[in-house]
Amino acid sequence: MTIGRILKHWLPPVLLIVIALVAWRAANEADFEAVSGTAVDYPLELETPMLSARRAPLTLRTPIVDDAIAPDIDRIARQSPTLQTCLAVRDGDRALGNGQEVAGGLVPASNQKLLTTYAALGILGPDFTFDTTVIGSAPAADGVLD
Repeated sequence: MTIGRILKHWLPPVLLIVIALVAWRAANEADFEAVSGTAVDYPLELETPMLSARRAPLTLRTPIVDDAIAPDIDRIARQSPTLQTCLAVRDGDRALGNGQEVAGGLVPASNQKLLTTYAALGILGPDFTFDTTVIGSAPAADGVLD
């Protein structure tokens, strides 16, 4: 047996034993001050019940919430006139409910424009501007893009 092989097999356990003995001796010789404190009296009732849905992870809650809200979305969609409205409720890449979606454009009513403007101002703020990019197959001639 070579010295390298002996060191490879025996050095790690011997080092661990030496470290453990040094730590044990240091802990026994340490002078700890007595800690005084008052006990904390916690209430025996939970703020959130143990079987509450708020304790469940999002991945478990999502399908349950989707199934609970989908009938309401479908009911609203059935009550709406088919050709005058569109309804699509999405959360990321998930569609909620069956909803109606129109392929063509929709001319919104004045009330809808007011609600949309109010929501946009609340979310985007009055100083927000949209950037529009125009791309054509040929360069503009006299300010006209063909």
